[in-house]
Amino acid sequence: AAELAVARFAPGAARAARLDRTLRGSALSVEPAGTVVVVKRRAAGAHPVALALDEASLADVVGTIAGDDTVFIATRSERAARALAHRLSKPLGAAASRMGA
Repeated sequence: AAELAVARFAPGAARAARLDRTLRGSALSVEPAGTVVVVKRRAAGAHPVALALDEASLADVVGTIAGDDTVFIATRSERAARALAHRLSKPLGAAASRMGA
């Protein structure tokens, strides 16, 4: 809990950089699905992504749910989901993203 409180007061650029590092670590794909963005990770890797997203305090992110290897990110709209999926895909490179249409 104390780590989360400290992370929320870190500069925005530092939180964004941490999110990018976390995604590069083992994210396999990022895909929008309606107002939700789905991030697939290696087994047992979802929690660090959800935590980094929560700490980043991104404007259109309503909340996150982390399973074992999947993170569901609720956004305010389908447009916000597509924009977030694009943002989260950048650290992964084109091969890992399945952005579709």
